[in-house]
Amino acid sequence: MAETIGVRLRNARRAKGQSIEDVSHATRIHANYIRGLEHDDYSGFASTTYAKSFLTLYSRYLNVDAGEALEQFAGGDSIRLSGSVGILDSASGAAAPRRAAPAPSRAVSPAAAYTSKVRRTAPAAEKPGGAPILLGLIVFLLVVALPFLYYLGSKAESIEEVKDNAQHLASEIKDMANAKADQIDPSARAASAEPDSAPALAP
Repeated sequence: MAETIGVRLRNARRAKGQSIEDVSHATRIHANYIRGLEHDDYSGFASTTYAKSFLTLYSRYLNVDAGEALEQFAGGDSIRLSGSVGILDSASGAAAPRRAAPAPSRAVSPAAAYTSKVRRTAPAAEKPGGAPILLGLIVFLLVVALPFLYYLGSKAESIEEVKDNAQHLASEIKDMANAKADQIDPSARAASAEPDSAPALAP
């Protein structure tokens, strides 16, 4: 029976005297993924792409040739899918344990699936941005401001009316000033109204 890539990785790690936590710290691969790789259990990975990437990184770190295992991933002959999880069969051809496929949560028509995929992958240029919001704000301000401006404009006086009002106001102010002056000193007003006579000069 041929040695699997997981067994070779585990033996290489032990030969270096490193724990799974040491390797996890050095490679920044989560310890659960390292355990999965060493046991040829790829069910914990989100996809076969992740499993292949972590397998490549881990085998390079330990200087283990993972060419055959990576070819199995690339060829797809010995990879079975269980739901959305890829499971790699061992090199001996024995079937790897398989997880039950999750039940679909709801039925989706192909048209709906395509439409939702198109919406998710729409380019950023086609997605609405701030322009509709700005346009809406401008329209709102116009709707509020135009009636107010119309009201102010309808109450405005013409230039002729303003001139007449100014002259009338000026004459009222003058009359009020004269009335106030009469109240203060009526004799002063009479004296100011008469012209001053020049004093007579003695001979």
